[in-house]
Amino acid sequence: MADEIVTPDNVAHNAKNSELLYQNTSLLTTLIEISYEDYAKRANLDTQAFVVGIRELVTHLIKPICQQNDSTDYVTHLDIFNRYNCGDFIQYPAAIDRIAFALTHLVQLAIESFRALNYPQAYDRFLNLFESIFNNESIIQHNQHRNVLILMEQLRQKP
Repeated sequence: MADEIVTPDNVAHNAKNSELLYQNTSLLTTLIEISYEDYAKRANLDTQAFVVGIRELVTHLIKPICQQNDSTDYVTHLDIFNRYNCGDFIQYPAAIDRIAFALTHLVQLAIESFRALNYPQAYDRFLNLFESIFNNESIIQHNQHRNVLILMEQLRQKP
């Protein structure tokens, strides 16, 4: 049930009974994979900027907030992410699925840590960097733009 894809209509009509989109591991991993694959096709400078943004998200926001919350669950996923040169999907194209899965869990743990710490100021920066992952044409082409909009709105509401 946790990996069942939640459609935007389900979220809008069933908000109390359905999970928040960030909690849907399968959907969130798919969104991140779509974005990784989109950037893999782009010009080198776009791709490098994307990788730098992901690294900043993980290194400067996710890792510190999880440490501040005394969460140790993130370590396993961080190790996987770091195994591939901090999420460098260009250097490790066959590992996009593993990188996206690790990043999904890191994001989920960070959101839980932000919540536990009453959403410190870094949450806004986290949201901006996280949202930038999905700023690509492939999200629209895969009919996932609405899911991204709902996801980001739910996160802005500080679940």
